[in-house]
Amino acid sequence: MGRKYVAVENEEVLKLFLVGPSDKIKEYDLKKIEGLIDEGFQTFCYTGALSYFHQIKLPPNYFSFFDPATFGSFYHIFNSDFFNNTRLVIPNLYEESLKLFSQFGYTCRKFQRSKRKYKEFKKLDFLNNFDGVISPTPEKVTSLGAEDLAKADWTQNYFLFNSGVKKKGKGARLNVDKFSCVVLPLIFNVFPNLQEIKIIGFGDFEDNRYGKRANARTGYGDYKSTFNGALPMLANNLALRKIKLHFVHSNFYSKAIAGFKECKCKDSIVLDVAPVDH
Repeated sequence: MGRKYVAVENEEVLKLFLVGPSDKIKEYDLKKIEGLIDEGFQTFCYTGALSYFHQIKLPPNYFSFFDPATFGSFYHIFNSDFFNNTRLVIPNLYEESLKLFSQFGYTCRKFQRSKRKYKEFKKLDFLNNFDGVISPTPEKVTSLGAEDLAKADWTQNYFLFNSGVKKKGKGARLNVDKFSCVVLPLIFNVFPNLQEIKIIGFGDFEDNRYGKRANARTGYGDYKSTFNGALPMLANNLALRKIKLHFVHSNFYSKAIAGFKECKCKDSIVLDVAPVDH
C-alpha cells in the first residue's frame, strides 16, 4: 500500500524526551520543550500525551501507541496533517486485521463497538499520514515470571509481555505496566545508539491522566504490581546499555528503580531523579 516503513538502524537518536499521559506534563510548556529540542532531544509522545502536543501545536518527532482504541480517541488528529513530520513507532501487530494482536491474546472489545472507526483502523490507511513508520515485529509474548527473563536484551530481542498473574476472582490477567513492558522495550530496540532519556508523565500515580476527569486513575494498581515484576528485566537492560534515565519528577518508577539500583546493580544503572517536584 505504499506505506513508508523505516528500518530501525536508520534511527540515529542519542537523546529522547519521553512524554507520558499523566497530568504532570502540563509543567513543560512549549518554551521548555523547545529548549530541550535545542539541547538535542527528540520528542517521543505516548498515547494520551498526544492531546497536549496537539494543544500546544507541537508535532512530536515520534509518536507511539499500543491500544488500537487510541485511534478512536484521537480520530481527528490521526486524520489531519498534524503527523506529517512525525514518525510512528509501534509493534507490528496490526496488519491483516490485527492478526498478531489477536494471536498474542490482546483485545480491544470496547473499540470494536465503534464499528466505523474500528473498520477504518483495520485498513491502516492512517499510516500514510506519518513521515514514516517504524514497526518491529515482536518475537513472542512472554510472562513476566518466565525463567531467565531478567537477562533478556531488548536491543537484540524484541518481546511483548503479559503479567502471568490473574486478578482475584476473575479470569483476566493484570494489565501490564506500559512504561516497562511496552514503551521501554520498544525504545531500546528501535534506538540502538540512545544515550539519555528524559521522562515526564510516567509513574505519577498520585495524579490524574492529562485531560481526564478527576480521579481518572483506572488500572494504576495493576501497573504498580507489574512494574515491580518487570524491574529486574528493566535494570538489566539499563545496565547493559548505560542509558541515563532522568525523571523530571520523583515518583513511583524513579523510587523503585533507585531502590533496585541500591540493592542489586550498584553503579551499573545511570539514574538521575529530580530531588523535589517543581
